[in-house]
Amino acid sequence: RLVLVGGFGESAYLYSRLKKWCQTRGIQAYCPEYPQAAIVRGAALRGLIGIAPRTKRCRRHYGCAIAFPFREGVDPPSDAIKLPLSTIKHCKNRMLWMIKKGDVISEDTTGSHKITYTQEVKATDKTWTMRLYSSEADDAPQRTSSHSIDQVGTVTVDMGAIKTSTYKEKRGGMFSRDKFQKIPMEIEVNFGAKSGVLGVRALCDGQVAGAAELTFD
Repeated sequence: RLVLVGGFGESAYLYSRLKKWCQTRGIQAYCPEYPQAAIVRGAALRGLIGIAPRTKRCRRHYGCAIAFPFREGVDPPSDAIKLPLSTIKHCKNRMLWMIKKGDVISEDTTGSHKITYTQEVKATDKTWTMRLYSSEADDAPQRTSSHSIDQVGTVTVDMGAIKTSTYKEKRGGMFSRDKFQKIPMEIEVNFGAKSGVLGVRALCDGQVAGAAELTFD
C-alpha cells in the first residue's frame, strides 16, 4: 500500500499519476480527504507516546453475588438457601465487591474472589457460571436487588480440565445418595487491561483451571 499525505497530496494530478503507476505494479494507492492534516495528526500521536496516564480511577464498583451465612432478622427469608455439604443456612444474592469506585487502577490491577465450588460427582455438565455486577453508587449496595446495580455479564468456567479425583466425595445428606465434591476456586478479573476490556480467568489450587469466558450483557 502507498498513502499520499502532506502538501503534495492536495494535487489531484499527482494523485492520478501515482494511482496509474501503482496499478501497473499491484500496489494500492490511497489519499486521505485532508492529506496535509494527516502529517499533523501523526506528529501529535507520536508525541503522546509515553505520556499516557499509567493509572486511573475506577468509575464503578465491580463484584459478584455469593451466598453468605444467613443472618436471622436481617436477611429476607425468601433468600434463605441450603447448600450441599453445609450444615448451616445461607443467604443468596449478597454482594462481594472485588474493586470499589474510586480505587486506583493500573495495568496490573486485578480483583479476585475465592469460593468453594460444590460439584455433583455424576453431573455431566462440567461448566460453572457466575454473574458479574457493577454499581456507580457512592456507597456500594449489599444486595443484587438494589436499583443501583447493573449486571455486567456472566463468567462461564469449564471445569472439565480439573482433576477432581484428588478431592473427597461426600454424600449430600444423611438420606441422600448423591455425592458431591468441594473444589477450591478463585475467580480473577483484570480491571487494568490495555485493551480496556475486562479480562477473567479461573484458578484452582493456584493453577489456571480450564477456560474462563466473560460474556457481556
